[in-house]
Amino acid sequence: MNIEDNGFNIFVSGYTGTGRMTGVKNFVGELAKSKPVPFDWCYVNNFKNSYEPKSIKLPSGQGKNFKETINNFINSIRSLLPKSFSSKDYTEKKEAVTTGIKEEKNKLLSDLNKKANQGGFILKSTQIGLFILPTINGKPINEKKFMSLSQDKKNEIQKRKRKINKDLTQTMNKIRDLDRKIR
Repeated sequence: MNIEDNGFNIFVSGYTGTGRMTGVKNFVGELAKSKPVPFDWCYVNNFKNSYEPKSIKLPSGQGKNFKETINNFINSIRSLLPKSFSSKDYTEKKEAVTTGIKEEKNKLLSDLNKKANQGGFILKSTQIGLFILPTINGKPINEKKFMSLSQDKKNEIQKRKRKINKDLTQTMNKIRDLDRKIR
């Protein structure tokens, strides 16, 4: 029991009911009286790697106080947090942020629509997203009409469409980022 190095174990064997547990407890209890009181070690969650908890070394007897303090903190957070998110102040601030983000999204879409119109296209919104449709004299053309155009005209429309597609992708990425801010 006096070996201070790691890697040593004690094994106690014997028949059931012969007092092994009582004997070991008495022996260790007597030995502990002559040793310094050890520190309390508390293990807390490591948010970066939950498989490697963080250890906290506390003076003897403080581990229980630490546990009670943390439990009280968690209980107060469980009580206060929902109240905070349902308060009038929070609701008003959230609404202001949400409204600002919606306005910013609408402006992005409006600017994209202007670019599309200037390039000879319109934006069509569907359940699965936005589509870019070519126009002739401001009116959208269908695939049959597009196929009847000269190859030069089709190539020219495709070239302009690639530019608008690039703008569409950039705009949708910005809108996705704004949606993340709302959440």
